[in-house]
Amino acid sequence: MDTVSAVMTLMKDKDASEIPSSPVKGYCVKCREKRELKDLEDFETKQKLAVRGKCVECGCSVMIFTGSKTRNRPKGYKTEVKRQRRLEARRAKLLDGVPAISAAYIDGNAQ
Repeated sequence: MDTVSAVMTLMKDKDASEIPSSPVKGYCVKCREKRELKDLEDFETKQKLAVRGKCVECGCSVMIFTGSKTRNRPKGYKTEVKRQRRLEARRAKLLDGVPAISAAYIDGNAQ
């Protein structure tokens, strides 16, 4: 639980310079063991949140997935996104081929 709480503290603060009091550990492929990480930074992939750091022993880059972007969304999020896409497609289909309206304002004094 220490690793999870440390990573969650890091994610809440959104400041990579503040290292949590308990060390964050990740699996180092080069050492083939779980090692402590240094120089932590948080980032996002396409679908997940992650923390990247360096192995203390060998300096190899290590990454830990901390959560998902798609979870913890409000109820009805997917249906609302689908609805918005459907409306945009319908709007684009209706306006396809219709010229844009250009309005000219006529000043009563100028001729």
